[in-house]
Amino acid sequence: MKHLFSELYSAAETEPIGYFKIKAIELLYHMDQLTQINGCDLKYFDKKQIQSTKAIREYLVSHLDEKVSLEQMAKEAHLNLSVFHLVFSHIYGDTPYAYLKKYKMNLAAQWLSENKMKIVDIALELGYSNASKFAKAFQSVYGMLPKDYRKK
Repeated sequence: MKHLFSELYSAAETEPIGYFKIKAIELLYHMDQLTQINGCDLKYFDKKQIQSTKAIREYLVSHLDEKVSLEQMAKEAHLNLSVFHLVFSHIYGDTPYAYLKKYKMNLAAQWLSENKMKIVDIALELGYSNASKFAKAFQSVYGMLPKDYRKK
């Protein structure tokens, strides 16, 4: 890549435009090779898809206590559900459900540390119908029950 750029700089005044078109293609080829070698999976998403996905995420994290249909939200945002999942995963590094679970459990851990709320109230605030379901979810993320986390 370094060699390619040095060729481009030295040819700035002497070569015709066709030369630079070929070098641009060569540059794209080398970039593609680098992403394949490093295991990168770069994808392009439309700006509207990204904005819609971010808006859905914002809605989800501001309505943690509600049961929300991702299918309905994606439909309202004019996104195919599988495209939404793909875009969400690329932006946030996880599926929407896994991301929300971790988000909720991180928030729960914060509240448990502050020691101001009852565990059952935290569970309800985060949309869990009972404390045992919340405790099971918390344990799957933190490896301990909420009551033990609070003690530590």
